[in-house]
Amino acid sequence: MPMENGIFNIAKETVYAAEDNSLENWTFEDIDNSTVKAVSYTGPEEEVTIPEVVNGKTVTVIGKETFFRSGVKSVILPDTVTTIEDYAFSLSDIESVTISKNVTQIGEYAFSECFKLAEFIVSADSEHYTSENRILYNKDKTSLLFVTNSYENEFTIPETVVNVKKGAFKNCEKNNIYKYSQRFRKCRCRGIKY
Repeated sequence: MPMENGIFNIAKETVYAAEDNSLENWTFEDIDNSTVKAVSYTGPEEEVTIPEVVNGKTVTVIGKETFFRSGVKSVILPDTVTTIEDYAFSLSDIESVTISKNVTQIGEYAFSECFKLAEFIVSADSEHYTSENRILYNKDKTSLLFVTNSYENEFTIPETVVNVKKGAFKNCEKNNIYKYSQRFRKCRCRGIKY
């Protein structure tokens, strides 16, 4: 397929290859006339800051499997990103993720089987998410979203949590014991019996 000005035209979508040397390891896909999503990263860097703008279009989505099996250890999302799709970081070497204030949606298994993941850093200005003790929650801490693989023995699910997102414990390869409160209503994951 011919490439012209760093752009491949595939069906109705436009997939961008690098025009800018700093983006040579990235692939982006048009969402509409003004926004794009990151669809793959293949670079050798261990610390990555996702660009805000590519070819004059705003990066708003981290696509499905963008960092799948990647060696990236740290990712900083720009304030332009609103969505992290399913499996975006699954099976990667990610150790730290900085979630910007405008992220409103994180897909299922987005951080699944990231066994080196040690921390979520969430913007204090986020209206949708928060992190505490290496765990990602929704803002009011009624939903437990993802647990890092950093608990040696026992983890108590906070009293505020009433449901656990599917795949929340997929990073926990250790034989942990999870305690929960009587308020607990819904668990969409393996590893917890109640």
